[in-house]
Amino acid sequence: MTSQKVNAPSGADGWWLNGYRQANWKTVYHLDVDIGQQTLEVAIESCFQQASGDTFCILRSIDMTQDSIAYLACYIPGFKRLRMYELASRTEGFDGRTIGRDLIRIASYVWDSLNNPAVANMLETIVQTAKENAHITEPPYIKEIL
Repeated sequence: MTSQKVNAPSGADGWWLNGYRQANWKTVYHLDVDIGQQTLEVAIESCFQQASGDTFCILRSIDMTQDSIAYLACYIPGFKRLRMYELASRTEGFDGRTIGRDLIRIASYVWDSLNNPAVANMLETIVQTAKENAHITEPPYIKEIL
């Protein structure tokens, strides 16, 4: 499932997602909770690792009850104990309408691998995917949100 929105003009709301809505997505986290399920998927092509070991990616979470997709641009510092920070978020309907406009922030929410094997596995998978991608140039979404 992807949003029907394909591209936004450069610099416009949602621009940082251009080229990633229709990316190849891989499930990296799944949690069953009392109120339902939470699944996070990573856009494989978005995974990028800098020479310093810092990793960036775009995640999405699909909400079937709200007919929406939440996108997150994330940053994983190259530390021994992995943790992930959300740098930007946006929510779109399945039809492409904007539900939650871009929210650009500097490292506001932390997913920490300490004592949480599911989060540790998710972060390790993202870092490994970035290494396998071996991008030479930084994807444009990183410059757009930083």
